[in-house]
Amino acid sequence: KNGTIIDGTGKPMFSGDVGIKEGEIKEIGDLHSEQADKIIDATGQYVTPGFVDINNHSDTYWRIFLDPDLPSLIYQGITTIVGGNCGSSLAPLVSHDNIHSIQKWADIKQVNLNWLRMEEFLNEVERKKLSVNFATLVGHSTLRRGLIRDEVRGLNSHEMKTMKKMLTQAMKEGAIGLSTGLVYTHAKRSEEHTSELQSHSFISYAVFCLKKKIYKITCV
Repeated sequence: KNGTIIDGTGKPMFSGDVGIKEGEIKEIGDLHSEQADKIIDATGQYVTPGFVDINNHSDTYWRIFLDPDLPSLIYQGITTIVGGNCGSSLAPLVSHDNIHSIQKWADIKQVNLNWLRMEEFLNEVERKKLSVNFATLVGHSTLRRGLIRDEVRGLNSHEMKTMKKMLTQAMKEGAIGLSTGLVYTHAKRSEEHTSELQSHSFISYAVFCLKKKIYKITCV
């Protein structure tokens, strides 16, 4: 009760109460005459929807597995995170060796993979029962490095076709889009080869796939 409510619609903040029943918001407004089993006095506090962190790296830093409660996010009011950013995602993988691409961010000696496909990865995340909602992009460099490993070159037509197929399948299985990081080696190389990111427009292809799919987010 008595909180300053910012409801996320863009309208001005206002003072009011929020009625919650069985984990769901049932009413917002002046509820001073209502009865409740538990009342939290939010005087002087902001009451808002949970924040969405769209540029999160808790996946590639392995935090979603080492500390699935993710308290540092919860304490900031973050309730949804999007992983797979900056061209690096944990799925889909061509082989288990692809996990070495995150070795600069996580101790891969602690990593035990039981997935390759996006669906398998999201199922594993769901089993961890994260304290926040989780969605992921497909990392462009993850796809690229999976196919040509540490070679730094343009892709041939067969590799490009394989990469598109992997992207399509990953998005059907729950990914919400494609990410790239043009400052990193593999993405820099693809930028030099316009046939990969422009002429046959791999990014536009990803948007096309996104428009055709139904969103699936692993939720708490």
